[in-house]
Amino acid sequence: MSAEAKGATIDAYDALKGLIGLSMNAESLQTGLVALFGASLSEPEVKAYSDGVYLNYYAIGFSLFFIPEEGYRPKASSLVRERLRLKNIDLYNERANSIVKKQKFSRFLLLPLSFPTSSGISTITSSTTGKELVESMGEPPRKGGGEGPSSGSIDIWCEWPALGLMAEFSSGGGPHAWERGKDATWTVITIFQRAEVDH
Repeated sequence: MSAEAKGATIDAYDALKGLIGLSMNAESLQTGLVALFGASLSEPEVKAYSDGVYLNYYAIGFSLFFIPEEGYRPKASSLVRERLRLKNIDLYNERANSIVKKQKFSRFLLLPLSFPTSSGISTITSSTTGKELVESMGEPPRKGGGEGPSSGSIDIWCEWPALGLMAEFSSGGGPHAWERGKDATWTVITIFQRAEVDH
């Protein structure tokens, strides 16, 4: 069975969510990734910075971001894997302008991706727009981006802390970024630990 077919039959979102908080050297991290992606999983490119480490899986469209324990400054040449914990997972979509501006990441392999919301089950496909996400998930408690001139603006983003999910959209920036954003498809979905919500 291909990884794409598997994505349609297993709860990929919950499986990905279950990896959050694991250390980089945890056996359950590797076995979880293999269960999800099978033979499609290859060695990632490692990008190390003082505040964290990325494992980039370009061919299957996702990235793992690990944060270091207090006092540890990671170096790509000598990572202390047990001192790094998975903070979030980035899933990538194809950008509308990817022909003009070559992107490294392919589309995330396990689309469509379904996940629970307060009103039921929401499903993200490669063509899901900002408007559709808000309709299924509710108005985002946090959002930003889209400011400044079109050439220098960052993408707009919406975050649902209680769901542990953030979405970015390529709207072209500029003063009308949010008007265009509702019809723009997502470019990056970030999965992180759900925030505790007081009732």
